[in-house]
Amino acid sequence: MLKSKEHRARWLGVGAALSLALVGCGTSQGIGVSHTPASAFPPTTVNPPFSNSMDFLTMQNGFLGVNSSILSTTNGGRSWNRHPLPNQETANVIDFLTPSLGWVLAQGGNGSHPTISLLRTTDGGEHWTAELVVHTGLSSSLTMTTSGGYAIIGQRLYHTTGTDGTWQPMALPASAIPSAVSALSGQQAWVATAVGSHCDVWSTPNGGRTFTKIFMSPDAVIGMDRSSASTGHLLLSPPSGYEGPLGPLETTTNGGRSWSRSSVPANGFYAGMNFPPGPDAWIGTTNGAQGVMSTGLLVSADRGAHWTAIGAHRGWSLHTIRMIAPGQGYVLGLSVSGTPFLAKTTNNGENWTQVWPRIIPIHTDFVSPTRGYGLGLPDNARAILATHDGGAHWTLQTSRPGATFSQVSYWGNIGLAMASAYNSKGQSIVDVYRTTTGGARWHQVSALPASLSLGIDLFGRNQAILTTFGHVYQSSNGGQTWSLLSSNRLSPGKSSTTRDFISVHQYWVFSSTNGWGHGAHLSFVDHGISHPVYNWPASPRALYLSGTTVDFLNRQVGWLILQKLVRTHKTFTKPGSTRKLFVIKTVDQLINTTNGGKTWTLDVTLPSSLAISSTPHFVNNHVGFMAVYNQILTTTDGGHVWTAVP
Repeated sequence: MLKSKEHRARWLGVGAALSLALVGCGTSQGIGVSHTPASAFPPTTVNPPFSNSMDFLTMQNGFLGVNSSILSTTNGGRSWNRHPLPNQETANVIDFLTPSLGWVLAQGGNGSHPTISLLRTTDGGEHWTAELVVHTGLSSSLTMTTSGGYAIIGQRLYHTTGTDGTWQPMALPASAIPSAVSALSGQQAWVATAVGSHCDVWSTPNGGRTFTKIFMSPDAVIGMDRSSASTGHLLLSPPSGYEGPLGPLETTTNGGRSWSRSSVPANGFYAGMNFPPGPDAWIGTTNGAQGVMSTGLLVSADRGAHWTAIGAHRGWSLHTIRMIAPGQGYVLGLSVSGTPFLAKTTNNGENWTQVWPRIIPIHTDFVSPTRGYGLGLPDNARAILATHDGGAHWTLQTSRPGATFSQVSYWGNIGLAMASAYNSKGQSIVDVYRTTTGGARWHQVSALPASLSLGIDLFGRNQAILTTFGHVYQSSNGGQTWSLLSSNRLSPGKSSTTRDFISVHQYWVFSSTNGWGHGAHLSFVDHGISHPVYNWPASPRALYLSGTTVDFLNRQVGWLILQKLVRTHKTFTKPGSTRKLFVIKTVDQLINTTNGGKTWTLDVTLPSSLAISSTPHFVNNHVGFMAVYNQILTTTDGGHVWTAVP
């Protein structure tokens, strides 16, 4: 008896990634439905999320600038609320005093007329008031207290008493240019300034009416943190300029009357530093335009006497850091793949939890409506993940399973994986790994000669199929040994074939010939005997693409994402030519059959803004999943309407 998809596994992997470039929509021949509602898919954005600013008041309450909005959380990043900024401006610096009261330095305007707006909110970001607008594209610092604040915009230092929302430019000694500011209150502040190549640090006890010089150096002050009236830290630029490690760290414990110097073993450009009361301290760095690579986050447990590079092996490039309490806080930056992320720690960097964007694996494999597995993260192709709530939350099972898997298939907690490798003679092989712990631990069970691994399917605890380029193997003992089931070499570049196994002896095959004017075919293979089921007719205006994917539950019920190029009747002429060319559009549709492929129904035409990173995985006649951008889409009506997993 055939088993439903809810009880059998589906393979997932890097080789199965489906990347669609959509420029139009249309209908497929022979399916009888011409359109689907616009609400069939949730809104998606082509532009990836970008963030370079954040601020947290506690480990639970915080704010994050993403594109042209401020996101707020009250539960440590488990969920976020969006608050748009005026005029599509981008947050450069965020500083909140309470969950309701906060300020943002926001960049707006255009390339020829840039502006920096100092925005204030009293309701957590729902509404904003512009307290200051400066026609410049540069902003570097904002520090607010309950009795006033300071901001560096362009080459001017601005000050507010915090009572009426008005800001005034401050006159600095010797007409110096401000580079950094750190305030304990609206009255007490340190300001770093530069005149030519010379750098000074000034202290004001009265909101800028008078200044006292407390530090001077031929090297620029690139970072400053004042933790009390007597204690503060200055980070200097590298002695050799911008190339090489960061410069020395200067520390005072008597309000700037004397300073002690220590070294900082960091590469990159300064992103921030936190020296709260206590022994723990952080310094963050980011990559530079000249190719200087970031150390990431430097962590100290002895007030800066010794440092550990936490983010170096992760490839972190940090924008902002925020220590909330000793050893507890957040970092915002880019991963090694260039993906923005926000992560938190509660043990001074020993362990981290990513809280934005939500961790979504690149490839997913659901074995029930709630239970699924994932392979790969943007900065870790080896990562194995699991979910028990339909994709709303993912748990990292392991970050290094032993090899970089290309395909994985599960049956409950049991899984098989395949990874490309080489034997001692330099020949290509496929290593097979097995897990009985849902992907937490893996061990190698066998190896097969192969030039290209295509897929692996697990049917129960021990029955499995492994497909390579030209061969199909069967195992009945959990992947320990394999027997050749069939051989079928294809002609590279001329035809494409997609298979979907529903048991060790039965599978579906979609095949097409690359080129205009050729049709496509669907067959069902039972114990080696092929049974033609359906033909998509040839047309001089159609080209069926190799990206078409097949997903069947059993002998009767299945889905195809049918991809093809269509020549329209519209024409255009290239500049400088008189030859007319047909406009070509891409048509990508999810179609469904319930009678073994004899007839097909259009479930949904994929929107032009959609890019799918994995095939749809249906676990029964109604419930299916797709990974799209950084979210999981699910359907409960067999594919007609899709919603984002909350």
